[in-house]
Amino acid sequence: MKDKELKRDFQNLWQGQKPFVFFRAPNTNSVRCFFQKDSQLFKTFDFKINGFLMGSFIMESETAFIPSDHQKEYAFNPTLVTVQPFPLEESKEEKQSFFDLVHRTKKAIHSGLLKKLVVSRKIKIKHNLNPFELFNNLLHLYPQAMVYFWHHPVAGTWMGASPERLFGIDEYGLKTMSLAGTLPFNSNEIYHWGAKEKLEQALVTQSIKKVLRDLFNEEDIECSETYTKRAGNLVHLCNDISVNRANVSVERMIKNLHPTPAVGGIPKQEGLDFIASHEKFDRQYYSGCMGDVDLLGECNLYVNLRCAQLKKESISLYVGAGITAESDAEQEWEETQNKAQTILQAL
Repeated sequence: MKDKELKRDFQNLWQGQKPFVFFRAPNTNSVRCFFQKDSQLFKTFDFKINGFLMGSFIMESETAFIPSDHQKEYAFNPTLVTVQPFPLEESKEEKQSFFDLVHRTKKAIHSGLLKKLVVSRKIKIKHNLNPFELFNNLLHLYPQAMVYFWHHPVAGTWMGASPERLFGIDEYGLKTMSLAGTLPFNSNEIYHWGAKEKLEQALVTQSIKKVLRDLFNEEDIECSETYTKRAGNLVHLCNDISVNRANVSVERMIKNLHPTPAVGGIPKQEGLDFIASHEKFDRQYYSGCMGDVDLLGECNLYVNLRCAQLKKESISLYVGAGITAESDAEQEWEETQNKAQTILQAL
């Protein structure tokens, strides 16, 4: 199918204001769409569904999804796009608030309460939005990301281009990844990872492997060497982790793995409590999990990063930074500014 059919169907669904989601998995040339013919908000507690899941950062109750009963698929070939950074004004008050949060986090780390924590910002921009253009730009800009556009008249409108897989389950087993540490991408692809980034990555990897060892035989768990993974205008340290002969439910994996320390903290519960007490906004779907699930127990779920919530005349971006004892508040601020460009460049 041609791109114009994708555009036509997207615009028709948007104007009809019924629930729908368009998504494209990393390194594929296929855009899929699940859509509803009514406005019901479907929810699941056991994840035994056929549909696209949209889970929040804190998943204490039922989770929203759009069933795959009605679906379409489109061929899509991204083209190389060159973009300029989108100017983002700095607010002194917002910057100071973020610095204060970093300092409080480091204090908690030095006290022994935490080992690592991801703190986040919400950046609201007034903008006249063209939803399809935003989604189409993300598709072209980030062929290696999970790109999606979710709309539900009750649950809201979100879009994103996530570089991080939460986990996938198929007939061959389970795959996940440890992703942490951030530097700007450069054309020479030579990166000097500091001790802070290496520690941040190592803590995330150790934590994920511990969760998997509690669920599976250790001899079935394989972890790659650490490598640099590109995510648009940024790069991260990454380990690919897989489990052979993984007989496990989607529900059990989500409850044990989500949220990973790549978006939460170490220890897990102490990190969640600290975020709830010190962040001044509800993360909602930011750093939650999203992706397609089927009744056979197979799934491809991603961490909802590099994402934004759309409203009529504004867009709210969500970005975070991993804090360790060695973090520098100014550098962490710059990291969040760079991460915001993932969505901003699509404007």
